[in-house]
Amino acid sequence: EMGHLLSSFFKMNENVHARTEILDYKAHHDERTGLKNRVSVHEETESDIKHLKESKTKFAVLFLDLNKFKQLNDTLGHDAGDMMLKETADRLKSSVRSDDIVFRLGGDEFLVLIKKVKHHSEVEKILSNILKTVKPHLMIQGKTIKISLSIGVAISPDDTQNSDEILKYSDIAMYEAKRDKDWDYKFFDKSMLKRSNDLS
Repeated sequence: EMGHLLSSFFKMNENVHARTEILDYKAHHDERTGLKNRVSVHEETESDIKHLKESKTKFAVLFLDLNKFKQLNDTLGHDAGDMMLKETADRLKSSVRSDDIVFRLGGDEFLVLIKKVKHHSEVEKILSNILKTVKPHLMIQGKTIKISLSIGVAISPDDTQNSDEILKYSDIAMYEAKRDKDWDYKFFDKSMLKRSNDLS
């Protein structure tokens, strides 16, 4: 009798643990793409900021926005939009290193956390790889669709050692890239803050 009760208790405990893990996964991951979501971004950036001194390296935040995504959604529908989001997520994951993390923030916005950066050239190399990997056209509903990104980059500790600020700065730099038709990406610099305030 006691053995049966213990067995039932352990089984129930396992089920509760499994359900908790599933709920935790859902809370921290984007349902559409399987990427980590907005909830995880602050945890990861805060953790990286704490370990900056001991690691003696930098980290970069890449804020990415899909160009003309609303237009695709409006003309071909949400299923086509979902296909593009999933394909973009897969291509982003395949274009970064194993330590780096790709997030979907929501809508047409993604974020990439580039860890253990020693030189800016490493970030440039990853940016080049991302743009090359997303470049091939995608066939959706018999139509050839181009995936195009605008990317803003902020680096810690160079730009800031504050989690909220580095996300804000990469976002500002992304809008600068979107405005400049000659560049797919822009690195943040302090002069962008004044322009951003002037526009707001």
